[in-house]
Amino acid sequence: MLMKLDGTGSRRLSAPGGFNEPARFAPDGRHIAYCRNDNDGFGVWTVAADGQHNRKVFGEPGVYVGSCCWSPEGRRLAVVAADLMPAQRPGGTSVNIIPFLRDEGHWRIEIMDADGQNRTRLPLKAKVRSLTQPDWYRTAD
Repeated sequence: MLMKLDGTGSRRLSAPGGFNEPARFAPDGRHIAYCRNDNDGFGVWTVAADGQHNRKVFGEPGVYVGSCCWSPEGRRLAVVAADLMPAQRPGGTSVNIIPFLRDEGHWRIEIMDADGQNRTRLPLKAKVRSLTQPDWYRTAD
Protein backbone atom coordinates (compact mmCIF):
# COMPACT_ATOMS: atom_id res chain seq x y z
CA MET A 1 0.00 0.00 0.00
CA LEU A 2 1.07 3.53 -0.63
CA MET A 3 -0.55 6.33 1.36
CA LYS A 4 -0.07 9.88 2.57
CA LEU A 5 1.49 10.51 5.97
CA ASP A 6 -1.94 11.15 7.50
CA GLY A 7 -3.18 7.72 6.31
CA THR A 8 -5.41 9.01 3.54
CA GLY A 9 -5.16 8.32 -0.17
CA SER A 10 -4.09 4.71 0.25
CA ARG A 11 -3.79 2.52 -2.81
CA ARG A 12 -2.68 -1.02 -3.33
CA LEU A 13 0.49 -1.56 -5.37
CA SER A 14 0.53 -5.38 -5.43
CA ALA A 15 -1.88 -7.90 -6.91
CA PRO A 16 -4.71 -9.11 -4.66
CA GLY A 17 -4.16 -12.33 -2.74
CA GLY A 18 -0.93 -13.78 -1.49
CA PHE A 19 1.15 -12.51 1.39
CA ASN A 20 3.45 -9.52 0.91
CA GLU A 21 6.38 -9.06 3.25
CA PRO A 22 8.65 -6.08 3.92
CA ALA A 23 8.77 -3.56 1.11
CA ARG A 24 11.71 -1.26 0.49
CA PHE A 25 11.84 1.97 -1.51
CA ALA A 26 14.69 2.39 -3.97
CA PRO A 27 17.07 5.22 -3.00
CA ASP A 28 15.51 7.53 -5.61
CA GLY A 29 11.99 6.80 -4.28
CA ARG A 30 10.67 5.84 -7.72
CA HIS A 31 10.51 2.05 -7.27
CA ILE A 32 9.64 -0.42 -4.53
CA ALA A 33 10.89 -3.98 -4.05
CA TYR A 34 8.93 -6.45 -1.93
CA CYS A 35 8.76 -10.16 -1.15
CA ARG A 36 5.58 -12.04 -1.97
CA ASN A 37 4.26 -15.52 -1.27
CA ASP A 38 1.34 -16.59 -3.47
CA ASN A 39 0.14 -19.62 -5.44
CA ASP A 40 3.28 -19.37 -7.59
CA GLY A 41 5.57 -19.62 -4.54
CA PHE A 42 7.94 -17.11 -2.99
CA GLY A 43 9.44 -14.28 -4.99
CA VAL A 44 10.74 -10.73 -5.15
CA TRP A 45 8.70 -8.19 -7.05
CA THR A 46 9.36 -4.61 -8.10
CA VAL A 47 6.79 -1.93 -8.83
CA ALA A 48 7.02 1.74 -9.72
CA ALA A 49 5.82 4.06 -6.95
CA ASP A 50 2.88 5.03 -9.18
CA GLY A 51 1.74 1.37 -9.22
CA GLN A 52 2.87 0.66 -12.79
CA HIS A 53 5.19 -2.11 -14.00
CA ASN A 54 4.58 -4.61 -11.18
CA ARG A 55 6.72 -7.65 -12.01
CA LYS A 56 8.42 -10.64 -10.48
CA VAL A 57 12.21 -10.34 -10.71
CA PHE A 58 13.26 -13.34 -8.62
CA GLY A 59 11.72 -16.65 -7.61
CA GLU A 60 12.46 -20.33 -7.98
CA PRO A 61 10.39 -23.42 -7.19
CA GLY A 62 11.28 -24.76 -3.74
CA VAL A 63 13.06 -21.57 -2.62
CA TYR A 64 11.95 -19.36 0.25
CA VAL A 65 12.48 -15.61 -0.13
CA GLY A 66 12.36 -13.68 3.14
CA SER A 67 13.59 -10.15 2.51
CA CYS A 68 15.31 -7.87 0.05
CA CYS A 69 16.92 -4.45 -0.19
CA TRP A 70 18.23 -2.01 -2.79
CA SER A 71 21.88 -1.16 -3.31
CA PRO A 72 22.83 2.45 -2.46
CA GLU A 73 22.73 3.52 -6.12
CA GLY A 74 19.43 1.66 -6.73
CA ARG A 75 20.67 -0.57 -9.55
CA ARG A 76 20.87 -3.89 -7.69
CA LEU A 77 18.98 -5.94 -5.11
CA ALA A 78 20.18 -8.18 -2.30
CA VAL A 79 17.77 -11.05 -1.62
CA VAL A 80 17.73 -13.47 1.32
CA ALA A 81 16.86 -16.98 0.11
CA ALA A 82 16.83 -20.54 1.47
CA ASP A 83 15.80 -23.96 0.18
CA LEU A 84 12.39 -25.07 1.44
CA MET A 85 12.36 -28.40 3.25
CA PRO A 86 9.81 -31.12 2.47
CA ALA A 87 7.87 -32.35 5.51
CA GLN A 88 4.79 -34.39 6.34
CA ARG A 89 1.79 -33.10 8.28
CA PRO A 90 -0.08 -35.46 10.56
CA GLY A 91 -2.25 -37.50 8.22
CA GLY A 92 0.43 -37.68 5.55
CA THR A 93 -0.06 -34.40 3.67
CA SER A 94 3.19 -33.21 2.08
CA VAL A 95 4.21 -29.60 2.75
CA ASN A 96 7.28 -27.44 2.39
CA ILE A 97 8.59 -25.68 5.48
CA ILE A 98 10.88 -22.69 5.87
CA PRO A 99 14.17 -23.98 7.34
CA PHE A 100 14.57 -21.49 10.20
CA LEU A 101 17.43 -22.56 12.50
CA ARG A 102 18.18 -25.68 10.44
CA ASP A 103 21.42 -26.66 8.76
CA GLU A 104 19.66 -28.01 5.66
CA GLY A 105 18.28 -24.70 4.44
CA HIS A 106 21.31 -23.45 2.49
CA TRP A 107 20.62 -19.85 3.52
CA ARG A 108 22.15 -17.33 1.18
CA ILE A 109 22.15 -13.78 -0.13
CA GLU A 110 21.69 -13.40 -3.86
CA ILE A 111 22.88 -10.15 -5.46
CA MET A 112 21.24 -9.22 -8.78
CA ASP A 113 20.40 -6.36 -11.07
CA ALA A 114 17.05 -4.72 -10.28
CA ASP A 115 15.48 -6.61 -13.20
CA GLY A 116 16.60 -9.98 -11.75
CA GLN A 117 19.44 -10.49 -14.25
CA ASN A 118 23.14 -11.09 -13.52
CA ARG A 119 22.62 -13.02 -10.28
CA THR A 120 25.53 -13.79 -8.00
CA ARG A 121 25.51 -15.65 -4.71
CA LEU A 122 27.32 -13.74 -1.97
CA PRO A 123 29.92 -16.07 -0.42
CA LEU A 124 29.28 -16.55 3.31
CA LYS A 125 32.23 -17.73 5.38
CA ALA A 126 30.20 -19.14 8.29
CA LYS A 127 27.46 -21.76 8.36
CA VAL A 128 24.20 -19.84 8.44
CA ARG A 129 20.94 -21.16 9.90
CA SER A 130 18.80 -18.06 9.35
CA LEU A 131 19.09 -14.64 7.70
CA THR A 132 16.84 -11.59 7.80
CA GLN A 133 16.80 -8.00 6.57
CA PRO A 134 19.99 -7.46 4.55
CA ASP A 135 21.28 -3.98 3.98
CA TRP A 136 24.10 -2.33 2.07
CA TYR A 137 26.98 -0.32 3.41
CA ARG A 138 28.15 2.60 1.32
CA THR A 139 31.89 3.11 1.49
CA ALA A 140 33.39 6.58 1.45
CA ASP A 141 34.36 7.65 -2.07
